[in-house]
Amino acid sequence: MCKLNLIKIFLLIYFTLLPCFSSADDYKHLTISLLGKQIGSLKLKETTTVGSKIIAVNGEIFSSPFRVFNGQFEHKTSIIGRDSSSTKIYYQSIVDAKFKKRKINYLVKNYDLTDVNVFPKEEQTRYSNPEQIDFEFIDPAFTIAKLLSTPCQNSFIIYDGRRIIDVISIKRASDLECEYIYEIRKGPGHLMHFNFKKFEISTFFDQKGNSAIKSMIVKTGPFKLIFNSAH
Repeated sequence: MCKLNLIKIFLLIYFTLLPCFSSADDYKHLTISLLGKQIGSLKLKETTTVGSKIIAVNGEIFSSPFRVFNGQFEHKTSIIGRDSSSTKIYYQSIVDAKFKKRKINYLVKNYDLTDVNVFPKEEQTRYSNPEQIDFEFIDPAFTIAKLLSTPCQNSFIIYDGRRIIDVISIKRASDLECEYIYEIRKGPGHLMHFNFKKFEISTFFDQKGNSAIKSMIVKTGPFKLIFNSAH
């Protein structure tokens, strides 16, 4: 078990700093494009109620080259309780694509990572064992909300149930144009046939103080995905 003190800080962010949504279709919608063609979409919703917060990210790739990577993916984080002695954070992800079907969930209870489950079992790595995780981290759903909601974050670490990832903040073109390096420190790369382990991420926001993102660019090798706000 590992004590995740940084989660105490992120709980405050979860419940206060990130925007809260309440209307029927209160999603942030983004299109996903490759080589000038839309290949998919992504939507993000944050819901806050008394004593809980949910971050839901839903994406779909529907027109990848040769349809190889077509499919759906979901990330969801549920935070229950605001009292430090009873807080629980549930993270779950689902990938249902032509090339891969996988489910991951883990539980952080009282700031300790207590349980990690990966299905199918052969998708587990040595880092699916909670005893291997002795550092402070945040989950992928919160990462997406963080990058899309607030300009120019400090560096942080992601844990997704299988791998450990550094997100390093680098030079800023301006307060509204932000640059990051996303690098897998331990664990398998993304997309089995390519094994991508390092990406460049750029985010672009509207006027200062406005949390509306205009676009995000993710680059690795010859590939460049562009996420544009659909609103």
